[in-house]
Amino acid sequence: MAVGESVNTMFQNAFAVVDANAGQYALTTEAALPVATRVTSVKVSGEQSAPGVGVDIAVTPALDAGVWDIEIFSTIGGTTVAALESFNMEVLNNGVSYCRVINPVPGTAGSTGLGRLKYRYNGSGPITVQAAEAATASSYYAATIIATRVN
Repeated sequence: MAVGESVNTMFQNAFAVVDANAGQYALTTEAALPVATRVTSVKVSGEQSAPGVGVDIAVTPALDAGVWDIEIFSTIGGTTVAALESFNMEVLNNGVSYCRVINPVPGTAGSTGLGRLKYRYNGSGPITVQAAEAATASSYYAATIIATRVN
């Protein structure tokens, strides 16, 4: 590794950085790093079988303050899924309700609803997708969240 080169490989929530003057390694937290070396993209996925009210389906780690493009892909399926579940995935920005993801569910056996949501978020903290209401007993809920730093 050359002097001045940064390594943004996480090690116990710390990052190794080469000191530009002394050529020595040091561990620092992400918050202390220049913006250029901070996390620029996060992708998480999760799945729950018949989640109850408020059960998390997917949650990102806390995002640094800034502007982020958030993209969510979601699905609801199972042996029998009620049409009312079309609006049962809620998105929270840093714990505050933002909107619901629309997953078209026809309410038939073996049905699957696919949803997609994309928005720009100016803030910090985790992005969460959770069940807004109790799900049908034979259903499953899955979501993937991709957060990409804009600045």
